[in-house]
Formats: sequence, structure tokens, C-alpha cells
Amino acid sequence: MHRGGSTRKRVLAATLVGAAFAVLLAACGGSPSTPSATKTTSKATTTTSTTVPGAKLVPYNKYKNARLDVTLDGACTQNSQDDWVLKGMLINPDPKNITSFSIVVDYVHEPGSTVLNTVIVNVPKVAPKKTVPWQSSWEYSGKSVSCVVRQAQVTSS
Repeated sequence: MHRGGSTRKRVLAATLVGAAFAVLLAACGGSPSTPSATKTTSKATTTTSTTVPGAKLVPYNKYKNARLDVTLDGACTQNSQDDWVLKGMLINPDPKNITSFSIVVDYVHEPGSTVLNTVIVNVPKVAPKKTVPWQSSWEYSGKSVSCVVRQAQVTSS
């Protein structure tokens, strides 16, 4: 039984899928890990936000996962200065150690779930068993934006 045609069909299908992905990626304006260059600020006194080129500064580590320690004060909102703001509280569950955290926030266009920007909020030196406010903001005059906490991690303890 000759399977050459079947192999050629699989190669052709893989090539077409790759080409379709490249066209889709170009239509979206770049690679999915390249956020747009925009002004990013942090309004909270205990945190800093940074637009992340390539969004690779905080690689996920399941042993440092702190997502359950982050709460939100509601959905992100757009203020009068065209900043999209997401804020909430972070608790350090460690009973003995001062701990620092990073919270990765994606600003997503709805509908379509296209990531428009990624911001990392650094929350330094949270005392044991203490709760602190955190905030992420991104200046963008567009509408229909949702904010998603992609991950939160312990960065030191």
C-alpha cells in the first residue's frame, strides 16, 4: 500500500495552516507577544507598571503561582484621561516572610480577544499576612477594552 499521497496531503495541510497563521498574524499587526508601544503608568504608591517588550519578563512558574492572592475591585474602567485602569488587592499569605510579587495584566479588545498591550505590575515587599492595593493602567483612547490578570507570581521572599 503506497502512502505517498497521504504524506503529501499532510505536508500540504501543514503548509496551508502555517500560511494562514502568518496572514492572520500580519493582519493583527505583529507577533502575539509584541505589545504596542504606549505610555503606561501606575497610580498606586506601592506598585509600578511597565509596558513589556515581548512580554517575557515574568516566565510562568507553577511553584511561584500567586494568582489566588490577587483580587479585583471590579472590571477595568476608562478614566477621563483615557487610561484603562484595573485595580485590586494583593495579600501576602506567607506568615513569616516579606514577599514581592509581579502581576501580569493583558488589555484585550472586545470582541475578538486581541491582546492590545501587556503590563507588569511589580508589588514590592509586602509584609507577612498583609494586604496591599495594586493598580495597573494603560493610556489608550479606544473603546471596548477588557483587562485580564494573566498571571501573578512571587518574585522574592
